Amino acid sequence: AVLAEAFEYGAREHATCTDNDPPGAANTMVYFRTTRRLRELLGVYGWEKCNQDNQASVVNRDLGLRIVVTTFDDALGNPDKQPKNRNEKRSAAEKRVRCNKTGWLPGLPAPQLEDVSKDSLQTWILAVHVGEEDVKAELLLPLNCLGGIYCEFDSRIYLTGPSSEPFGEEAESASGPDDGFPEIEIDVSPL
Repeated sequence: AVLAEAFEYGAREHATCTDNDPPGAANTMVYFRTTRRLRELLGVYGWEKCNQDNQASVVNRDLGLRIVVTTFDDALGNPDKQPKNRNEKRSAAEKRVRCNKTGWLPGLPAPQLEDVSKDSLQTWILAVHVGEEDVKAELLLPLNCLGGIYCEFDSRIYLTGPSSEPFGEEAESASGPDDGFPEIEIDVSPL
């Protein structure tokens, strides 16, 4: 429920963007607001915000886990397709993915590898795609990051189905008159 609340919050912020926003603003809002909401929600459970290597995340050192929010293409949520992140990632992402390949489990001694993240946390990706009529999300454990693109996932946990419920105006209108509230007509005319 925490992950769903976080990515749905980001999706609602996506819906606030118009053609007057700069290109890419809507997906950037998904990243910003989903990350913020994830930090707010998990913070009460002992997770901490982390900006190590300029990569925004939320970490739980006791569990040995990190979650990074990233926007993905529309292949997300489809088990027959390989989803890709929308924007290339940098060296911090590649270092963290190398740590994921070690087979290390929280509670066991961390392996000694060269050039991996100093904290040796397992990094999961909260991947989000906001389409015109749906929102898709997965929790991914990437094993490779080639040319800035996450690939070869050890685990893909589907947080939404292939066609999620619509959001925004469509979701509100889909509730119809049987939502338990009486319909009220208001005459709106110029003064």
